[in-house]
Amino acid sequence: SGAGKTETIKLCMAALANISRSTGSTTEAALESGLLLEAFGNAMTVYNHNSSRFGKWQTLHFSASGRVAGCSIAHFLLETSRVSSHPAGERNYHIF
Repeated sequence: SGAGKTETIKLCMAALANISRSTGSTTEAALESGLLLEAFGNAMTVYNHNSSRFGKWQTLHFSASGRVAGCSIAHFLLETSRVSSHPAGERNYHIF
């Protein structure tokens, strides 16, 4: 927890888009796809103010010319107990 996995994947995806010289609305949507999931799946803990409560596998899709053509996300809830309760000093999911 708090190791920077979410921020690292954002940097990796941005680097892949840059290397492939991908631009436009499809690329932007792919790079920003995790933001909505974070609103629903992250919570404040006593150790981390933006802690992921779920796992996700993001896949960038490339066109035949090597540009970003889209993104797919497979997600799974890791800590279902936080939906109904949370420890003192912590918050539930950000969206709530």
